Amino acid sequence: MDISELFTILSFDQKDIVCINARKGHLVDDEAKLSSVVLIKSGQVEVKSSNGTLLQLLNSGSVYGVSNLFDDEKLQTRLCCLEDSVLVFVSKDVFRNKLLENKVAIKLYCSFLNSRLSFLLSRIDLLTQSSSREKVRLYLLGSSLEFSSRTQLASYLGIARSALFKELKYFEELGAIETKGHKIIIKDIKILEEDKKL
Repeated sequence: MDISELFTILSFDQKDIVCINARKGHLVDDEAKLSSVVLIKSGQVEVKSSNGTLLQLLNSGSVYGVSNLFDDEKLQTRLCCLEDSVLVFVSKDVFRNKLLENKVAIKLYCSFLNSRLSFLLSRIDLLTQSSSREKVRLYLLGSSLEFSSRTQLASYLGIARSALFKELKYFEELGAIETKGHKIIIKDIKILEEDKKL
């Protein structure tokens, strides 16, 4: 079960939902929409910090805005559609009230928060690494995220694009990975696991 199933379990009234067809490049940065829970019904959306750092990629079925559902503090982020997308908005008040009425939904929400905590801890670990090589190595070892460009990946890792290319070449020459276009294929995970010792 994933977090997008909350939209089905909670069965919102049509009046509670705002659905928009957003074109590629559409920027969602107004306060009303960002203070909603957003389901990416189709498409792909970047979540960026106020300074432009890529925080996360959201694909069809992903949900934005539920991590701070019970906190009134606004997220300092914005959403940018990477392709034509369908976005479904529900106000946090409506979402919260429906959630509190449903025990199955509460359990799913708690499970989601646990997985978000694990993701954030691994992200902190990744970003606090001192070297570009270590950031790339940890990404290759543990991330299931796929990026449509090296620029996105470099932004996600918090390193320069040129540093990313240098480190990918290093791991390719070691025989740990193979790159094909934007795809990175892990060929020998043991090399990645042991590289820290080199």
